[in-house]
Amino acid sequence: MHPRGATLARGIALAVTAALPLVVWPGIDTPFSTPKLRLLVSGLLAAGAVWLWSGDERASPRSRELIWILLAQRGARAMGDLMMHANRWTLDEAARFAVEHTPRGWLRIDGATVWGEQQLYLQQPAYGTSYLVGKVQIDELMGEVAAARGATFSLPAFMDDFQAAGMVPVALIRREMLPAN
Repeated sequence: MHPRGATLARGIALAVTAALPLVVWPGIDTPFSTPKLRLLVSGLLAAGAVWLWSGDERASPRSRELIWILLAQRGARAMGDLMMHANRWTLDEAARFAVEHTPRGWLRIDGATVWGEQQLYLQQPAYGTSYLVGKVQIDELMGEVAAARGATFSLPAFMDDFQAAGMVPVALIRREMLPAN
């Protein structure tokens, strides 16, 4: 396994689990509660999902559960983003939907998190849905690269190549990783 990929695979569950309470929830008053660190944790969450979907048997059931719950929460929040900007839901309806569709009661209606997130989405249209669209685009790219590379495909090498391309749209990364297309 590629060294950086191995480090990523081993560190994802620990990093997400340790950092999440500090940086994801608005209203927590810590020096770590910054947009840049929230973005980092979101990236770790996405990478964790990729790792889990890769079939790595080292992922514990608890790690898998954590990733799935947080992905469900992200989907529920994104629905509120879309519906509020379509003038179909109020802020209250979006918050309640997110709470009702987040497993295990991890998002509470009386907490600051759901309100802070939904207000953020009102201020930045498509912010919540961009996470989901980006995930789908990366999943599609990974499938195309895996098909093109065949038996030589490795998830760590894919992640290294993807990250080396920089912070540009996935369509441009696709051109770099699949030049024949």
